[in-house]
Amino acid sequence: MAIRQRVTGGRGSEGHELTDLTIQQLVARWSRRTPDRPALTGNGRTWTHAELNRDTERLGAGLRLAGLTPGDRIAVFASNHPAVVLTWLACARTGIVSSVINQFLKAQELAWVLGHLGARMAIAGPDQVDTVADALRLANMDIPVYVIDGGRRGRTFDELLDAKPDAGPHPSPDDILEITFTSGTTGNPKGAVFDHRAHIYSCAAAIERYRWTAESVGFTMMPLFHAGGIRVSVLPALMADTPLSGSSV
Repeated sequence: MAIRQRVTGGRGSEGHELTDLTIQQLVARWSRRTPDRPALTGNGRTWTHAELNRDTERLGAGLRLAGLTPGDRIAVFASNHPAVVLTWLACARTGIVSSVINQFLKAQELAWVLGHLGARMAIAGPDQVDTVADALRLANMDIPVYVIDGGRRGRTFDELLDAKPDAGPHPSPDDILEITFTSGTTGNPKGAVFDHRAHIYSCAAAIERYRWTAESVGFTMMPLFHAGGIRVSVLPALMADTPLSGSSV
C-alpha cells in the first residue's frame, strides 16, 4: 500500500489500478494536478509538468508525422540531454518502441545493434552523429537521423517538436515500451524487452526505496541508457512529482 500511495498520491490515478496504467498516464497526471510545478531541468531550461506534457505530445505527433507507427523502433544515441527524456516519454505515449543505446559504442558495435533492433529512425547527439552515420553505412541501413542541437547538420530534433500537440494513440500496459541492450561483454549485446507494466512496478519500488516525494529534489549523474539512469532515476522522479535535474554524461 505504501508504494501505491507514493506513486499515485494516495488516491490512485483517476480511479485506475496501478496494473492498468501506462507510463505516460502516470507521468501526465501531474500536468493536471500540479501543472506549474518544476518537473525536469537540463541544458539550461526547466520544464513544468504542463510544459513537459505538451512537448511530449508535440514530439509524439512529430514522430507519427515522420512516418512512425506503434510498434516501430527508434534508436536514441546521445549523451544525457532533456531530448532523450522527451523522446522516451513521447514513445511511451504513442506506442513507438524506444531504445536508448550506449553512446560510447564504436560504429561497428552500433551497426550490429541498429540492425538487430530494426530501427526505423535514429535520434543522435551532436557528438554522436558521425558515429551513427558510419554505423548506418556499415549496416547498409537508410533511415532518417534527427540531431539534437544539430544546427545545420541535417534534420534537427527541433523539427519533430514543431508538430501540433496531439495525445495520439494510447498503448496498453502490456505493450512493449522499450528495448534495452546489454553491455555485450561476452558477445553481441542482447535486446531486453520491457512493457509498461514491468516498468511501473520497477519505478514504484524505486520510489519506495528512495522515499521520493513532492518535497524531494532529484539529481541523476547516471547515463540515461543505463538502468540506473532513465528507469531508476528519471522516471521514478517524474512519477513521484519530484523535481529532477541531471548532468551530461
